[in-house]
Amino acid sequence: KQSGSSITIGEAGDTAAGIFINTPAFLVGQSGNQTISNTTNTNLTFATTHLDTDSAFTSNERFTVPTGKAGLYMFVLTLQGNGNFGGSGGGTTICQFDSGGNKYSSGGGTADGALNYSISSTQSYNHTTTLNMAVGDYVIASVYQASGSSQTTYAPRTFFGGYRLIGT
Repeated sequence: KQSGSSITIGEAGDTAAGIFINTPAFLVGQSGNQTISNTTNTNLTFATTHLDTDSAFTSNERFTVPTGKAGLYMFVLTLQGNGNFGGSGGGTTICQFDSGGNKYSSGGGTADGALNYSISSTQSYNHTTTLNMAVGDYVIASVYQASGSSQTTYAPRTFFGGYRLIGT
């Protein structure tokens, strides 16, 4: 209905369903700081589930596309360091695997999504990517740091989430 210059769709108490819902969707966070060794790609662990509409984020730290939910997905990883992360080649990764556990690659090279960064003190780093996902494909979040010694994440501000884009 329309009133003046605003448009209201539905009424108080209505819920939305159908193609307008970006599901599956998930958001997980760390419940404790995680040690990240030097020159090692470390999969991030997430013990706190804030949202998981289709129970698709599992205890093995991966989001797997459920049956009937293939399409384009937006993923985001926010990492806050609890020290001096970084150095040459440091980066976060949102990595896609097929249902057989094979890492996706492009042109023979790896498509690991790593980006260089340097985090000093307790600054945060955000990584966002859009991936075309088939049923059974999964993603994991990891970090590589090259600071010269082990560092830790800052748990209250380290998150991993994603959702399927509508209309795809």
